[in-house]
Parts: sequence; structure tokens; C-alpha cells
Amino acid sequence: MCAIAGWFDLHESSHQHTHQKTACMLQSMAHRGPDGQGIHERNGGSIGMNRLAIVGHAPILPFTNRDGSIVVAFNGEIYNWRELARDVLGHGIISHDWSDGAVLPYLFEALGEALFERLVGMFAVAILDERTGTLTLARDRLGIKPLYWWHQGDRAAFASELRAFRCWREFPPALALEWVVPYLHFRFVPHPNTLLRDVWKVSPGTAVTFSRGVNQPAIHRYWSLENTAPRMTQHASYQEAQEELDGLLRQIMWDHRAPLETPAAFLLSGGVDSSLMTTLAVREGAAVGPALTLDDQYDGRERTNAEATANLLGIPVIPTRVATPSVHQLTEVLQILDEPLGDPTAVSLGLVLRDARRHGRVIYSGEGADELFLGYSVYRRARWHHFARILGGSPVWGRLADPLHVTYYGVGGTFTPSQVHTILHEQLWRQKPVLNLSIPQGLTDFRTLQAIDLSYSLPDDVLTKADRLAMAWGMELRVPFLDHRLVEWAWSLPDRWLGAPGHKSLLRHVAAKSIPRFIAYRDKSGFPTPVSAWIAGPWHEWVDDMLSGPLARRIFWNMDAVHRLRQQVDPAGQHPAGRQLFAILALECWLQGLEMGLPSQEGTHDVTGY
Repeated sequence: MCAIAGWFDLHESSHQHTHQKTACMLQSMAHRGPDGQGIHERNGGSIGMNRLAIVGHAPILPFTNRDGSIVVAFNGEIYNWRELARDVLGHGIISHDWSDGAVLPYLFEALGEALFERLVGMFAVAILDERTGTLTLARDRLGIKPLYWWHQGDRAAFASELRAFRCWREFPPALALEWVVPYLHFRFVPHPNTLLRDVWKVSPGTAVTFSRGVNQPAIHRYWSLENTAPRMTQHASYQEAQEELDGLLRQIMWDHRAPLETPAAFLLSGGVDSSLMTTLAVREGAAVGPALTLDDQYDGRERTNAEATANLLGIPVIPTRVATPSVHQLTEVLQILDEPLGDPTAVSLGLVLRDARRHGRVIYSGEGADELFLGYSVYRRARWHHFARILGGSPVWGRLADPLHVTYYGVGGTFTPSQVHTILHEQLWRQKPVLNLSIPQGLTDFRTLQAIDLSYSLPDDVLTKADRLAMAWGMELRVPFLDHRLVEWAWSLPDRWLGAPGHKSLLRHVAAKSIPRFIAYRDKSGFPTPVSAWIAGPWHEWVDDMLSGPLARRIFWNMDAVHRLRQQVDPAGQHPAGRQLFAILALECWLQGLEMGLPSQEGTHDVTGY
């Protein structure tokens, strides 16, 4: 688990002082790798990495092949590296102190970009190939690890976090204002876009290759849901599917095992996902360590159920009290996130992970199970959509009959189009780009919702906050449910076997064989994040200051509508105004962090530190 950064000259032009840029970028991400740093520099390019050591030793960074012609900077974990190295390179190449990163240059030398299709794990890599004069950036299939690139004329820079680009005098570029509207819909900016002009995310399952003498990179999608091969046989029964799932989960937990010498811990709630994950990990010998759980003062069931699972496994429970976060803690989390993300659960997760750093370097999380097995109640919208299409002539049902791939903004969808038109000035919401989500065509309603969340909500929201907040405290967070083998298996199932949306029937049936039934079949409860109560209570002065100060100076807000939204915030959380206002405030905090010099309504400029 590391940070990677560097730059690549597309035309071998002469740039002064660029060799120091990589060191500066890595220093800005020192939290992502306290166990070593290295930089490889050649005329026309530089590539470097910080390392958080989990597997093996790395006396020389970044990693190279024997003659130094291929250099790899690597962030993540590859779980099948030993098997892959033996299959591709032979038995003699691996020594006792090698690691997953050390074999990557040799594997790329043998396989080229076909390597990415054979990796099992989470990764973001930069590969400088001196033989071909290319730089290749690639990201894992589900987007667990982050990677950004910035096209600066005849040069491209890349980094694990946006903050690293501050080392360049030209940063930040202009705002890409057309992506403000999608941000307000989704509460994030869908990949590959960002809110900065010419700054991009490497999309999940994608390789971006820069070549000398070529102005634009070649972009290759090496994996997608649409191209996953069916795993189930035509005649498999539901019972056989349960048995397959049980075996696959056990295999994946073993593959994701932590090294014996590495302290591990589990994010354990009272729900089925983390309870099953923790149970399988301990019983399969994949990891052992304390269970970190929430102690919600308003609802003690999370802690009680987590304790029941932990007691059966004989592991200690360490509760984190969900107190009201201070404004300092709020702004600290928003700064750590490094990009605009209007997800209030990041605040609670930040508190838990800050405590977790004392108990483990590898942290296991149950993220992804709800997306794979239809666990969110919002997926019931598929049934309403079915009826709405039948009754589409009725004014009541007309809006619900609109295509889901156009109207669904993910499980965290925040503002509707009409609300966006109210909250923004017309010249801004009219800039909304045509949004072509990259999801398979011809899907059922259930699968359409699932595909949007797997392809966008997970990498751009859930996994973004998990990565930033874990790495801020020097921890590696593993998400076994998002092993691509399990994703492909679940995607290939008949819809009916997934059960009614919102229930995760298949997963619960399998889990009941390993964990107590009252936990396996317990109703889903959300992450305790009473953001409306926080806005109406301890944060209210800060919110008022933001509304009367920075927000009021932005040229694109309709401040009358924003103030009305503030008045609608219900401390009980029954109205969406609280999370909607949080999304606006999160965006504003990010904007304040950029030295943008944005024009204000008063003709002044907002210039603040990042």
C-alpha cells in the first residue's frame, strides 16, 4: 500500500526543475508510505513511490527488471503474485524476500498490458517502459486504489492523490464547471472526470498509455461488467449456488490473508456482511485481531451484535463511541478526502479509522456486499419502475417510468434535476454535460441499478472515502467482497436467485451456516451519521458562517434557495435537506482549498490555501 507519482514528457522537451517535482509530490503523500521512498529519473520522465510495507522487503524503489528498462511504481496488493510469477516466469526467479511489487516489472516484460487481466488484487500502477518510450497507468477492476493524471500541454503528471499536483506551479487549472451539476446529483464527480480541467481519474479496469511523440494517450478498458464471462452452469440449482458462494468466499478470504507478522483488525458492525467476513477470516486462518465496532449512544444493537460475533470467535471488541464530531474533525475529514465528496458517512468512518490505527496495519471491511447482493432498499425502485412503465400514461407514474440509467444517481443520489435548477444559477446548470455512464446495455431494472453502483458509486464514493481515510492513518484497508472473481460470479447469477431487492437473501442463507441466525437475518441499518442533527446543533454556527461568507461570494449559487434549504434541515433527519446541504458545504470546503482566484458576486476573488 503506497503512493505513486511522477511525470512523463511527451516530446522530450527541456523542462527546468521538473526532476524535483516527483520528490515534492511524494512528500505531499508521505502518509501513504512511511516505510520507504524511491525515485527513478531519466531525461523526459520521472517515476516514484512511497511504500507502506505489508508483504516482503523492498531495498530499492521503485521496482525494476534486471536491465532497468522497465520501472514500476505500485500501490496496492496482488494476492496471486506467487502463482502468477511461477506460471509466467518459472520457479527460479522468486527469492525469499521478494514481494508482489518486485515481480511486476518482470511480468510486464513478459505479458505487456495483458498482465492486468491476470492480476488478482487491488492496484494502481505506473509503468515506465524505456524500450518503447511509453508510460502506462492502470487501475484495478473495481477502482479500489486511486490514480489521477493531469495533461499539461506536452507533459503528463500522475499521482495517487490530487493534492500532489500542488507541487506544480501551473496547478490548479481552471474549474470544469460543467461537472458541478453531476456532482450535486451523485454527491461525487463520475469518473473519468474531475472538477478540474484536464485532470482525470484513471477509470476502474482501465489502462492509459502515453507514448513519446503522441499528444493524446491511448485508453484501453481491459475489464468491464459487460464483458465478464458467465460462471454458473445452465443447470445449476439455487442450492448449488449457495455451496459455490460459500466455497468462493472461503477461498477469497484465504487469498486476502494478512502476513502473520502484520497486525490486523476488522471493521465489525452488527450486520451480516462484516460478521460473515470476520468469521470466515478467523476460521480460515486468514487473519486474527480485534474487532472495531461502533458504540452508538442512540442504538446499542450494533455493538451488542458485534460483541456476539466476536465472542464466538474469541477475539476482543474495541468500541468507538459515536460522539458528535467537532467542526475541526469535520473539516479535517473533508481535507483528507482530497476531492469533493458529499457523503456524510465519511465523517463517522473517519472517527472509527482514526481509532483503528492503534490496533492494526491491515483493516478488513465488508464494503461491496450490498452492491453485489442487492442489499440497499433503494433497489426496490426497480419494482416501482416496472409498474410505472405499465401505467406510464398516468401523471402520477409518468416520472417513475423514465429510464433508470438516466434518472438513477446511485445509492447516495442527492439532488433531483429540478432541485439542481433551483439551487444553481441558470448559466451553470445549463452547462451540464451529456452523461454517458459506462454500463452494459439491455439490463433488467435490478441490474441497471446494481451496475451504476458497482461502476460509479463504489469507486467514486465508497472506496474513495475508505482509501483516503485509512491511508491518512497509515493503514491498508482490504475489501474481500470486491474481489473481481466474486463480482463476476454474482453478476452472472439469474436475477431471481439474488432475491427481493433490499434483502440480500442469497448471502444471508449462506451466512446463516457460519454466524448466528439473528445476525444473518437482521434488518440492514445504516452507518450512524445523524448529519441533520449535527448541522442543526453543534455545527450550526459554522454552517451559518459558510452561508454568509464563502458560499455567498460564489457566482453560481442561488443563495435564496440555499438559505431555504438551510431552514428545511430537520434534526430528526426525515427531510433530505441535511445531506443536500452537506454536499454543498463539502464542495465549498474543497473549493476553498484551491488557489483558484474564482470571481465572486462582489467582484472579489477567493484565494485560499489548500
